Amino acid sequence: MPRSPANSTLGPLLHKLTQKLGDQQAKNELRWMVDHVRTKLTHPAAHPTIHKAARVWRDQPADKAERMRLTQVQWAWLRQAVRDRAHDKPLQYILGKQAFGRATIFTRPPVLIPRWETEEWVLRLARMIGDSGEKALRVVDMCSGSGCVALALKLELGGLVDVLGVDVSEAAVALALENRKANHAGGVRFKRLDLASREACAELTKEGPWDMIVANPPYVTPQEYVELDPSVRDWEDKRALVPDSDDPMGFIRRLAELASEVSCHTLPSCLPRLVVEIGGSHQVEATQQAMHDNGLNATEVWKDMAGTDRVVLGYSKPK
Repeated sequence: MPRSPANSTLGPLLHKLTQKLGDQQAKNELRWMVDHVRTKLTHPAAHPTIHKAARVWRDQPADKAERMRLTQVQWAWLRQAVRDRAHDKPLQYILGKQAFGRATIFTRPPVLIPRWETEEWVLRLARMIGDSGEKALRVVDMCSGSGCVALALKLELGGLVDVLGVDVSEAAVALALENRKANHAGGVRFKRLDLASREACAELTKEGPWDMIVANPPYVTPQEYVELDPSVRDWEDKRALVPDSDDPMGFIRRLAELASEVSCHTLPSCLPRLVVEIGGSHQVEATQQAMHDNGLNATEVWKDMAGTDRVVLGYSKPK
């Protein structure tokens, strides 16, 4: 039998989150936590009388009369979730998942959490590929992390793309494989590969040739890393954020080199051969130069919805 429900209020939990996040963000995140605990830890037939404390989501403070009827297990999870969030644990790690295009991506520390900025350009790229009329494109997703980019492209484009995701982290590859299974995307492959190694080119060539390389590489400088919010700096894999070398653009140059070496060079000029996420306008020129130095004679910059230079695309145009 299910445990007897334990009555309690959301007010103290909201107060704790508000101290950390501010009023509106606290309300939003607590609502998401409540939605999660109701669906994940409750069987509807067993607990038909669970109620939301509606005023908590409005501007009025919740009073003692506004209660939620949850089981003891649910309240225990909710209180622990609020404690974790107040100590900088990212909400996506608490909830264990993040929507990304048509995919639902499992999230687990320390694998990089999918960001809306990445989702935005991936869906735009999928539309570009779909509109091109090209079929059976072979795409490598470098620094694939949770697999969100590779899976989103596959779910958007289906048989139009064959996608391989590679990452240096064993934890990331393991999570990507879980996400592939959960999203029923059997046509996507993932493997562990150190792109900085001498073997990387040979391994990719053996799997290739490839039409397009996409990447959300580490591009945060050591100086920027120190200033990151603790919810990022203390939880997500530093290797996914900061390049190993002292030169933050060195890894992006390596991606351009690999793109030149493993590409099949038959992609129509309307589609990019290399697509790289960057950290802003201060990285545009160096990224463009790396592409030009490796045979991509035309580039394009996409901004995200916030107006930040977010992606550089490299093309091979007819001369």
